[in-house]
Amino acid sequence: MKNILSFILLIFIVGCTTEHTQLLPNNQQGELRIAFYSNQRALVDMSNYGLTISNAAGEIIYTFDKLSDVPETITLGIGNYTASCYSASAMTPVTFTSPYYYGEEMFTIESEKETAITIECLLKQAILNITFDASVTTDAENYYAIIETANGSLEVNEDTESKVYVEQSAVIITTYIKKKDGTSKQGKQILSSLDEQTEYNVFISFQ
Repeated sequence: MKNILSFILLIFIVGCTTEHTQLLPNNQQGELRIAFYSNQRALVDMSNYGLTISNAAGEIIYTFDKLSDVPETITLGIGNYTASCYSASAMTPVTFTSPYYYGEEMFTIESEKETAITIECLLKQAILNITFDASVTTDAENYYAIIETANGSLEVNEDTESKVYVEQSAVIITTYIKKKDGTSKQGKQILSSLDEQTEYNVFISFQ
């Protein structure tokens, strides 16, 4: 019985939303056309990015899980809106493989007019290139670095990627090195004031 009630409720909600849009007279509607751009270096398909459109009160009017599902034009009631485009629903604080891109654009829909906007999705993380120099890679029995931000951490070693995407916060890099002769070293450095869309080279050596 619960399944039947849930199904009926879902149909009712969707039906009401569609009907509400259709009830608006033409002189209280306009059209929105959106173009998308990303500053990512690689030619990555943006079709899997998501899109939300919110009104001036912050209420979400439209949500698209994929940009490939966005129609050429979207009908909206007259008023002010914000369109937000994103590569994921949330940023991963520190990651090898999930750079986070986000962009938003405010716009106004006017009566019976088409509004065209472009949303530029920018990288919202800093990039760290972690390099262990020859004094480590040649003579060490074991070595790794822990990259820690305010909300996450990961380990970089000889078997992982060396490029790390980190949130915009202070970053603590703790290095552990054990040489073949039994000598060991632990070091720590703190990186602060990292800028989005900026690449930083971090060199780790045994001295």
